[in-house]
Amino acid sequence: MNPRFKYDGLNWWITVGIEYEDSTVFPSNEGIGIDLGIKDLAICSDGDKYQNINKTQRVKKLEKRKRRLQRSISRRYEKNKKGESYCKTSNIIKREKELLKLNHRLTNIRQNYLHQITSEIIKREPSFVCMEDLKLSDRIYKCECGNVIDRDYQASLNLKRYGEMVLEQSVA
Repeated sequence: MNPRFKYDGLNWWITVGIEYEDSTVFPSNEGIGIDLGIKDLAICSDGDKYQNINKTQRVKKLEKRKRRLQRSISRRYEKNKKGESYCKTSNIIKREKELLKLNHRLTNIRQNYLHQITSEIIKREPSFVCMEDLKLSDRIYKCECGNVIDRDYQASLNLKRYGEMVLEQSVA
């Protein structure tokens, strides 16, 4: 329902909405808590860590190329300035198309990575998923009892417990 068409300068896209019935079955297997962070993309309550894709060499290299291309386009605009207006030459158009392709490539790499991570988490078939995304500066939690633990891992455990409590209340 509600189809929409979009042209982004390179590709045509169509989006549609789909409705389906809500599930009323409560699974009996264990849930999972996920803490989103900056250093790592996500830390799960079962101990799994997923790295931030923006810190990989592949993405850093493409980002560097993107910055250089943007500066090159900007210099070409300044060079071809006619009074108050800018003259768009065929070389500028080529560079902008190249920049658009590079942006698509980066977007596709990021979306593919997120899709793979979420698919991997869902394939474990948790009964519930509980998440938060507060980005605090303290990376290690030190309790007065002597417990020292990674803040993100502790937060994912707390989220899992919270999700279990909410699930128990909704079943009862």
